[in-house]
Amino acid sequence: MFRATSLIPILAITIIKLNAQEVAVSAIIRDAETDQPLPGVEIIVGSGGTITDARGEFSIIPGEAQMLSLRHIGYQTLEVPVSKLGKIIYLIPEVIQGGTVIVSGGLSRKALLDIEAGVTVLRTRQLQTGGTEHFQNLINRIPNLTWAGGSSRPRYFQIRGIGERSQYAGDGPPNFSVGFSIDDIDLSGMAMAGMTFDLESVELFRGPQSSVYGPNAIGGFINLRSLDPMRTSQNVLQLSMGNADTRSAGLALDLPIATSIKGRLALQRSYNNGFRENVYLNSDHTNERQESLARLKLHWIPDSRVSLQTTVMVVELDNGYDSWAPDNNGYTSYADKPGRDSQMLTAGSLKGTLELSPELELLGIASLSRSESEHSYDSDWGNEDFWADEPYGFDPEVEGWQYDFFDRILRDRRTISQEIRLSHEDQAVKLVAGLYHKELLENDDAVGYLFGGDESALNSEFLLRNASTYGQIEYTTPFKLIFSSNFRLGIRSTDYSDDLGTRFDIKDRLLGGRVSLLYPISQRQRIFTSLARGFK
Repeated sequence: MFRATSLIPILAITIIKLNAQEVAVSAIIRDAETDQPLPGVEIIVGSGGTITDARGEFSIIPGEAQMLSLRHIGYQTLEVPVSKLGKIIYLIPEVIQGGTVIVSGGLSRKALLDIEAGVTVLRTRQLQTGGTEHFQNLINRIPNLTWAGGSSRPRYFQIRGIGERSQYAGDGPPNFSVGFSIDDIDLSGMAMAGMTFDLESVELFRGPQSSVYGPNAIGGFINLRSLDPMRTSQNVLQLSMGNADTRSAGLALDLPIATSIKGRLALQRSYNNGFRENVYLNSDHTNERQESLARLKLHWIPDSRVSLQTTVMVVELDNGYDSWAPDNNGYTSYADKPGRDSQMLTAGSLKGTLELSPELELLGIASLSRSESEHSYDSDWGNEDFWADEPYGFDPEVEGWQYDFFDRILRDRRTISQEIRLSHEDQAVKLVAGLYHKELLENDDAVGYLFGGDESALNSEFLLRNASTYGQIEYTTPFKLIFSSNFRLGIRSTDYSDDLGTRFDIKDRLLGGRVSLLYPISQRQRIFTSLARGFK
């Protein structure tokens, strides 16, 4: 009896202790800046844990643990004593370090968050997904960007509705509203060369950019930049296959030439049959795409103050062009004379920087390119048998002429440009001043139904010269408000001649500029306003 009686209080004490361990604690977790509930916050206590629900609420039994650990990506981790747990807990947002997106276009390199304009940036990882072998495959991912479908690959773009749809013979000089460049080489109107293999970034600037880029930028600008040679080896082999005889192979190699010289070689070749069937010629490759790229980049850093980078590339697009049909069926063609939409581009650029002092840098850029292209097509979209059948019933003997047309434009464009830029930067002020010169020579040899049928052939030449000076100032006030202003003053001359006897020489004085204000609301938010004037 004595032993049984002595056990009763011991058991009672044990039961009370277990009940104390099973008492649950609960709270609501909110964002310290927005006061919004935070779902998915990890609450870790001892060896167990839970997460907050859609209302930011959680409930957990801490047991003997004295501390709760609250964790959520993008917020500071918080340790809370169980004894001091309140009904509402606030987590403080923090910027995740290591993923800052730098925009290399413009007069100076900036973080994407600090650009006073509408900008879209696609990085390497985004460019490597979804079979993006050409810039055409990226267009649907970029807001406000469209392209004219009158070629096998995009050549002419529109940003917010501003841009060209074509440049046929007699349409005017090679002067575009939306510019396009690859590694500091201006390829406006020649964007078929925009193959995306081994690219580092694609940057699209919306709105007038004439004060920054000069010609070809009143509607916006598209800037492609390939991967630089790496400090350590990063080699890539890419193979893909698909329907319509699609196949592609790409190889990128880092070349450790010397201690101070790094190189990178990129090679790609792709093919598909063009997704069209020509029933008249019984062929499924009259709209084929055969495209290849070879690019070599060299980066030389002889010392800490000097850097030289050069890019040489050859892009060949030997594409058929058989896309049009009178019934617009999207798959079948009836043409008896399929055309070509080819481009052979040879281009190079040289970029050098010299650090004159810790706050002063001199930059020089030179580029040259030559593009030889053919754009031809069956401009009656059919054949004699097709037009003779119903519902058309075209009879050449009755009409006295044949409904049979073919158009072709052979274009040879050569471009050379030079730029020199001086930059100064301290804690409060950034200054940029520069000079720019560009010369473009284009020869067009066209045959077909020209000027509404008044001519059947035209051989013409454009010579464009552009010289400009520009400047930019950026000032950060003690109140963190950033004021920025830039301008560009240029002289543009256009000489034209053709074999029909037309000649003219036009000179224009062009002025563009921008004024903007930007204020950082928080580490992750900015508000800005901008007024820009472009020219064309």
